[in-house]
Amino acid sequence: MSLKLSMWNVHSWLQTRQIAHSISIRDNDALIAGVRLHNHNAAGSEQYAILSEMTSKANYHCMLTFADNYIYFRDYSVFHALDEINYMFTIYRRWEQALKQLNLVYCNMDSLLDLSYEVMPYPLVILQNGQKIATSPRFQKEIEAFEHSFINNFLSTPYSKMQMNHQEDQLPSDGTPLLLHSTLHSGKQVILGTIRLSAQPVRFLALSNGRPISIGDILFARILMEALLCNLKLWKQRIISRESAFFVSLLNSEQPQIKPEDILRLLHWQSNHRYTVFWFERKSGSDSILLDRLFVDLDRHFPFAFVLSYQNAVLLICNLDLIDRPPTETDFSPHAAHFVIGQSNISADFSLIAQLMRQAHTTMQHARRQNVFFLSAESIMLDYMHQVFYQDAMLQSLIHPAIRYLMELDRAQQSQLLDTLRAYLFYGGNCNAAAKALHLHRNSLVHRLEQISVQAHIDLDNAVERQALLLSLYVAAPLLPQETEIPSHTPM
Repeated sequence: MSLKLSMWNVHSWLQTRQIAHSISIRDNDALIAGVRLHNHNAAGSEQYAILSEMTSKANYHCMLTFADNYIYFRDYSVFHALDEINYMFTIYRRWEQALKQLNLVYCNMDSLLDLSYEVMPYPLVILQNGQKIATSPRFQKEIEAFEHSFINNFLSTPYSKMQMNHQEDQLPSDGTPLLLHSTLHSGKQVILGTIRLSAQPVRFLALSNGRPISIGDILFARILMEALLCNLKLWKQRIISRESAFFVSLLNSEQPQIKPEDILRLLHWQSNHRYTVFWFERKSGSDSILLDRLFVDLDRHFPFAFVLSYQNAVLLICNLDLIDRPPTETDFSPHAAHFVIGQSNISADFSLIAQLMRQAHTTMQHARRQNVFFLSAESIMLDYMHQVFYQDAMLQSLIHPAIRYLMELDRAQQSQLLDTLRAYLFYGGNCNAAAKALHLHRNSLVHRLEQISVQAHIDLDNAVERQALLLSLYVAAPLLPQETEIPSHTPM
């Protein structure tokens, strides 16, 4: 008795059975556990819709009420309507139980979709990484048309059709199915939902085929998606490749169940090859079915790489030793209007692949803040190093106390003592070069340095202390003022 239905489900059932009725439904989310007569006072009746006779409204014999929702029966008596609705609940509960029983015998997903034909008589498609992995057996022509228009078409086609910030491009993170008019499918009604399996999205899609999709079908989609998730977990090893499971475990900071050398053998890679990672996200930051199409496009155009779906992102893990040149910003320019891309550094050590993936993610976040579509880690190396240094408590504890003091003093007095010290140290104690970089007279620079020595209790004539101060600056605040250039050689 766990199944609860909305009044829209009752309306759809009555429509299918051609039972004359009228509706006034205001609360789409109100769910009922069953139906009772108006004079029934059993405990827990607040979850039940009430059937009562009508005496004031012409041509209607009884009505079903729940909250502010009403369904009026034209030709049915109270008892006849009660039998009909109870029969509906019986059919739907049997369907729900049948889904569970099929999973218990390790059925395939096609069987779950076929079983749902009477409940959801629409073409149903299950997609992973933009490729169908299960379909409704009774709608092969509609499925083939969908495959031709969406899966096998060029990525520029969905780009041109997709409206920015449309529901199709803003899928909820909790996997709630949406009923919408799809811009990708000529404005037709679809139910679209996401099933999360090991941080990798699997899409559920119900396509309108002439019969209007009801709001009540969202509830059936949710129940079917739960059964599909159970099925995906049963057949997880068949659905998720060993390579994907390995990289996802690294991103989740988990211990991989597969050894790195086994992954290298499966991919025909070597541990000392050169690797880089590109991290793609939608500009909105949300989940989107366009991520699936991007996966297909990258998989086709970069055969030397491994493409990975992860949460709301697509990763391109490249082995640069297998190609003539690495991918560049120009290669990704067709995606500029829709995606933000971050590239990691290049490493010749496969054991650092987890760090490269996280580095690509951090670089993508920098690109998002800078409002650019592509950014490489190399271009923000000092920023990245500063972030890593700042998060390391041990490194922070090694910072010379004079640096902390000068930072606080500058903040309180709006002075530039730390910039003065930084320029002096970066130019290896050369007062002329430091003064020129700061646009100061040499005497003014010397006066500031004397002030710094006295207030911060440091000896700038001591080479060891100067080196400690310089290293502390790299850790605490490595970026130079815009007018200061790092010399190619800074002797201490």
